[in-house]
Amino acid sequence: MLEKPDGADLLACAREVLKSRILAAVSGDQQRELLMVINAMGIAQREMQFRAQATAQAAHQPSLQDASLTRLAHAIRQGQVDPGQPERAAVWQQLRAMTRQRLLVSNPKALDSNH
Repeated sequence: MLEKPDGADLLACAREVLKSRILAAVSGDQQRELLMVINAMGIAQREMQFRAQATAQAAHQPSLQDASLTRLAHAIRQGQVDPGQPERAAVWQQLRAMTRQRLLVSNPKALDSNH
């Protein structure tokens, strides 16, 4: 295990400095570009945290997500998850979970009103 602060913590700190101290000092295109950088850093931070959690969970509970997306896409194309098929409910639940996980990383505000 790595010591604290880890990469996600360092990104959070750098992001906060940019947001609270530097953002107000720039304007126009520079401010827009800085906001894009701050947003990208937030996504990277959440992705790092998610990957760390997923790695810890994978050691304790395997899931459908362990299967490759290629195999999942193949099963969908072959009709293995069509209505009435036994795998349908499990795959649907897994796809919803994967979508939620991606939103937690890329746009957590989208889940605030719809979770």
